[in-house]
Amino acid sequence: TKLPDKRAEHKPADVATMLYMRGFCLYKLNRADEVEAPLKEAIQLNPKFDSAMDLLASFYIGRKQFPEAAATMQERLPLATEPAQRSPLLLNLALALREQKKDAEALPLLEEAYKLTPSDPAIIVQLADAYSAAGRADDADKLVASAPLSPADAGVLNFNVAAALMRSKQWAAAEQHFRKALELKPDLADAHKYLAEALLNQDRREEALVELEQLASQEAAVVPFVDFLKQNERGIVR
Repeated sequence: TKLPDKRAEHKPADVATMLYMRGFCLYKLNRADEVEAPLKEAIQLNPKFDSAMDLLASFYIGRKQFPEAAATMQERLPLATEPAQRSPLLLNLALALREQKKDAEALPLLEEAYKLTPSDPAIIVQLADAYSAAGRADDADKLVASAPLSPADAGVLNFNVAAALMRSKQWAAAEQHFRKALELKPDLADAHKYLAEALLNQDRREEALVELEQLASQEAAVVPFVDFLKQNERGIVR
């Protein structure tokens, strides 16, 4: 169905609302190819139509169109003045930028989001990861140490910081955070695997085997790899 042709009889804001409702219905019906146009037109008619911007950004994120999502959220950002609105928007914008490898642009957004809602675990995790990726390990450590999180959330946070340190080949620092992650959240099976990798990269084969045996007790697929390491005196060749 099409909107009435007599749009001139309606105020632009009313037409924008009708377009938004059309886009919303199409979104819910999973008619993805038809969602974008009415939402964009609604925003053109009403540049302060925050609900249309939010839905359009969500649509783009769902399709992994991160440049378009970021552009939409950047347009939306000046309209979000309340912390409850602005903080999650800053987080989602930062995530869209990080998906495009634009960490330098994402970092100040995450810092602002953290100032607005310092107890949000998702923001803390992303900010700590961004600090680590930017080579600011001290800032990441301070954030992790001061984060008002439950033990389980703090364990996940340490795991994410360690993963970022692994990407930059900071093996000893990654080891420290993986161990803390397992102390706080012992069921983090992947932490044993990546801790073993960090130890192997420090030529600490016996300690790596201990971690892999811990993992093998939870994941049967790891057992052949543990047996291989035990039989191979040189361990993994990198």
